[in-house]
Amino acid sequence: MRLSRYLLPFALSLIFVLGALAQAAVPPAPVEGNPHARVHVIIFEDLECPSCAMWHKKLLSQYLPEFRSGVAFQFHDFPLPQHAWSFNAAVISRFFAAKQPALYFPWRTYCFAHQEEITADNLLDKAAQFAAPVGITRAQIEAAFGQMDLLQAVEADRALGEKLNVQHTPTIYVEGRQKVEVSTPEQFVAAVKAALREK
Repeated sequence: MRLSRYLLPFALSLIFVLGALAQAAVPPAPVEGNPHARVHVIIFEDLECPSCAMWHKKLLSQYLPEFRSGVAFQFHDFPLPQHAWSFNAAVISRFFAAKQPALYFPWRTYCFAHQEEITADNLLDKAAQFAAPVGITRAQIEAAFGQMDLLQAVEADRALGEKLNVQHTPTIYVEGRQKVEVSTPEQFVAAVKAALREK
């Protein structure tokens, strides 16, 4: 979902991204794929964004199965101001990452798959239903919004995106020896394969 025509500069390095996170004193969210890989896919996304949902579906069906062993997929929340529940859903994802890390990625998948059903009013109920099988209650999820570290984690991701001049979601980078912004499936696959060859 695009906010303007200005594009994020291509020359920014992964060191800069991770350094900005370190300055914010916020632990990174869990990584999908190979956390030790030298090729990184850096994704700024909004859990309420339809374009992000389309990207995520492609990620599940094609990109993770094909590139899981050689790529670290890193997710950053960039909730857009026009969306009613994406910020709170991101806070919940951080709560799950801290409480039950195995729920972090499935919760994001759930949000993308159920965007049309989720509202600001029923988000907590939906999260409680999602987490009930592992014993996490609605009260625990609601209490997460009083944990400043979780709120700061999401704010730090958004501030990082603003610092990097992110203008739309999803914003996706593939980084090996160089960082490349990609906007189409063809560009993504080509960039990942090129980065894997270079490593």
